[in-house]
Amino acid sequence: MSAHPEKLSFSEELLLLSLDDEQGKPVAYDCNVLSLALAGAVLFELMLLGKIVIQDE
Repeated sequence: MSAHPEKLSFSEELLLLSLDDEQGKPVAYDCNVLSLALAGAVLFELMLLGKIVIQDE
């Protein structure tokens, strides 16, 4: 194990938080909720990196 482990992305952290510690399965009863949350997390990360821009119409 390295002294400085790689930082997890926001979506990776969200996915790990959504998993049951014992079974390793998503805790959410509705998998659509997790899918939408992860999609939002990816968009958020892209926005922070400056890869996408939100524009007003």
